[in-house]
Amino acid sequence: MVVGCALLMLSRPHWLTPHGHATCDGQRLNDATVFRSVQGDIFLDWPAKRDEGMPAVFKQEPILLLCNTPAFHHVFGLLLSREAVPSLQCAPMWKGAGSDDVIPPHTVTETYAQFPWASCSNLRLEY
Repeated sequence: MVVGCALLMLSRPHWLTPHGHATCDGQRLNDATVFRSVQGDIFLDWPAKRDEGMPAVFKQEPILLLCNTPAFHHVFGLLLSREAVPSLQCAPMWKGAGSDDVIPPHTVTETYAQFPWASCSNLRLEY
């Protein structure tokens, strides 16, 4: 019975709350929202770029992630993840980068992340 309850808890959806803002090449993105999970991970929902995936910052490492966009839905101004731990729907952003692949310059700190994303040469997430 305890195992069943634990599985039920792990499969519960998770609400992410707005937290911070994003800029592209120094210009604030009014059509994008930075969200934070209870675990402290940061997610960017940028509807104009949803087909590119959803960038995220995994705060424990810290590393950049690329998330499965269909796993997240808007509900009443919040972002709903179908996973209790939203980062389970993500993988390292440059996963599979071989030794000959060039990983673009990027920065991840306690308060911001800066990296190239989609058509934005300098995306900055402030959190």
